[in-house]
Amino acid sequence: MKYTDAQIKAINQGRNPAIVSAGAGSGKTAVLTQRVVRLICDKSENIDPSKIVVVTFTVKAADELKARLDAL
Repeated sequence: MKYTDAQIKAINQGRNPAIVSAGAGSGKTAVLTQRVVRLICDKSENIDPSKIVVVTFTVKAADELKARLDAL
């Protein structure tokens, strides 16, 4: 997937909280997935994965996010 500048900014924001809000089919789940992966894999962030909180508006979106993270 090719990310927009705004999506790249959200993915790379670091430890700071991020709000990812956009229309249906715009890549929110992909952005959140990449953000979580980056936070976990970037050892300079030193983030405990059990301390990451991601909130979605629907159960379907949460299930999709979990499935994508489990697949990695």
